[in-house]
Amino acid sequence: MVYVWEFEFFPDESGNGINAFPCGDFGYGATCGDDLVDAVEYAADFLGCAVEDHLIRGIELPPMEFGHKPEHGGQIIAIAVERTLEDIPAMTAADAARELGVSRARVAQLCKAGLLESWMSGTNRMVTRASVNARLVDGIANQVAKMLGDDAKSYYLHEIADVLFSRGIRDVSDADSDEVWTVTQENVVGE
Repeated sequence: MVYVWEFEFFPDESGNGINAFPCGDFGYGATCGDDLVDAVEYAADFLGCAVEDHLIRGIELPPMEFGHKPEHGGQIIAIAVERTLEDIPAMTAADAARELGVSRARVAQLCKAGLLESWMSGTNRMVTRASVNARLVDGIANQVAKMLGDDAKSYYLHEIADVLFSRGIRDVSDADSDEVWTVTQENVVGE
């Protein structure tokens, strides 16, 4: 289905970027970009994420409204995205359990607690790939924090974990310690 929402685009306070505020009663925040083209792309991504969030939760989006007038002296541009639940990268709860190394019951608990994004598709619980990856990255960040001990506060743990995850490392104890330390040192605060 195609979803359309109007956004107001206007210069930010510094004059170096463009804000993109959804018009009307959208119920979400805003986004921005370096220039108008960048801000329009971010607005489309912002709208797509909001639509996906509503689809996953089974909540109706507010009705589309058109003809808004600028409130911040900017220009109004309608942004359109096409989204369905089938477009959202996802896996079954059983696959999520295997990937996370936990039971299906634990996946159900994580879904209920809002720590994994999920929805029912027939008799299957589908879990978003992004939320599974986020849990894996959290686990790597915790491993790095334990490895660093008291020094952990001086590092960007999630940035380190993201880099390690992107390199295919899921368990720090199985990784080459030189690679872990190199990535860690590259992410030291203030260096």
